[in-house]
Amino acid sequence: QVLTRQPDEQEKKILTREYQKALQHYEKNPADSARLTAGPPNPQLAARMVVASLILNLDEAITHE
Repeated sequence: QVLTRQPDEQEKKILTREYQKALQHYEKNPADSARLTAGPPNPQLAARMVVASLILNLDEAITHE
């Protein structure tokens, strides 16, 4: 578990927005998704990886506060 809490409504909106933006990008640019995932083109996986990266780079995830 990365965080000790669930995201609040504002954070859910941000994560959803960023997922949708990334998914649109990778659907239009499948080669980019293949580079990110180091496999065949997979826009959904690549978009999820972007969101995971956002969560993992939160200060509270790094410092476990």
